Amino acid sequence: MLRPFSTTTAFVALLTPLLLVCPPGRAAYGQDRSVFWHSCAASGPSASERIASCSALIDSGRETPRNQSAALTNRCAAHLENHEYELAIADCDKAIALDASRSETFNNRGRAYQLTYEYDRAIDDFGHAIALDPRSLDAFVGRGFAYLRKRKFDDAIRDFEAATRISPQNPHAYNDLGLAYESDGKHDQAIENLKKAISLDKGFASAIRDLGIAYEAKGLHEQAIDQFDRSIALAPRDAVGFNARGQSYQAIHQYDRAIADFTKAIELRPGGASGFLNRGTAYVDTGRFADAIQDFDRAIDLDPSGSSAFVWRAVAFRDQGLLDKAILDLTRAAEMDPGNADTLARRGSAYLSAGNYPLAIQDLDRAIELDPTAADAFNNRCEAKALDHALVEALPDCDRAIELSPEAIHFDTRAFVHLQAESFVSAIADYDAALKRTPTLSKSLYGRGLAKRKVGDETGAKQDIDAAMKLDPAVATKFMRDP
Repeated sequence: MLRPFSTTTAFVALLTPLLLVCPPGRAAYGQDRSVFWHSCAASGPSASERIASCSALIDSGRETPRNQSAALTNRCAAHLENHEYELAIADCDKAIALDASRSETFNNRGRAYQLTYEYDRAIDDFGHAIALDPRSLDAFVGRGFAYLRKRKFDDAIRDFEAATRISPQNPHAYNDLGLAYESDGKHDQAIENLKKAISLDKGFASAIRDLGIAYEAKGLHEQAIDQFDRSIALAPRDAVGFNARGQSYQAIHQYDRAIADFTKAIELRPGGASGFLNRGTAYVDTGRFADAIQDFDRAIDLDPSGSSAFVWRAVAFRDQGLLDKAILDLTRAAEMDPGNADTLARRGSAYLSAGNYPLAIQDLDRAIELDPTAADAFNNRCEAKALDHALVEALPDCDRAIELSPEAIHFDTRAFVHLQAESFVSAIADYDAALKRTPTLSKSLYGRGLAKRKVGDETGAKQDIDAAMKLDPAVATKFMRDP
């Protein structure tokens, strides 16, 4: 599952308006001037009220350029609160043109650029803010999140570390640093900083939840669930917490609890795709394919630009033998995210199951190019080549799959290649290795039985084939083409 970055109190401070001191000796242009300034510069009035007051000052034509810049900066902040990002950028542009000495103006424009996905411009503006005020917590946090969005983790970590030095008692600073480490896959450092955030604020629900997510990433499912229990007790309407705990329950095969948590997440956030996507994966795991497809349909309706629901719906289709539908969904997902090795590997596997070996090999070539450590992609390409009668070319792929991940299914595939090449002793050795890891793998039992028959061991052959047929009566018909 893809997770949202936290909004820190420091980041909200980007919107803190400037306090103005009116220049001495300047004649008042109306009784309401001081009222306008108070409203324009205060945090109490609504954003719309502040916009009106700041506009009155800006449009009066009676303020100094520096004061006009201040009013524009404050109106920019108010537009940000109203999600009027283009208007905010326009006001900050004008403010900077009049007076480029305030870090707050660059902070506000940087935030507006960030919210419109112009991360390079945001980074530039936050950099200007830092140059003007090297202790600007807001600017370091803002730039840190912009770097995170660009997946520049080292830069993000440096900025969040600076934030902790500027404000060492600020729990949000450590939380943000923990999120940066987690995004970079550095789970231990993430845990350390999230614990520090929680030590500074025992009721910091989102930090406790994020600590659970870091534990889950390390495979510490029970510890993760303990943290999610705590965060949910503090924030019982946090859909992200229920989604995260559901994923931990799913990882330990407690599917009823997982589905209950995903359902609660959907109730709390019915317009979010993640709850439907997660519940759909749990339905796939429990063989409830119709329910899964219904959830994936809903996730796609809510987020048609997301590829994950298409990938998982393809998994549900494939598990029902609906290969054409699976390939269609994987093709849609690949079009959305052409650099995703996993999607291409899955489509290659679907082509393999459909008997289209050239297209399978083509997809698996690209998947391996994108991810040279994808053991399953090497395994499936080995099988596709073998079934396409390229036995010599197949074996190096099987060897690489086993080198990367010595799983039963990978030994089974290499054994199949040896069997097809009439290297029966090698086939038996690999089937032995597969069955040592998974004694109930029916196609390994069946294949070993065939290999034993070829070397004259009829008794052993009959035992293996009978055992395979008992586990799966259809194993003989599936043997030649089941990946």
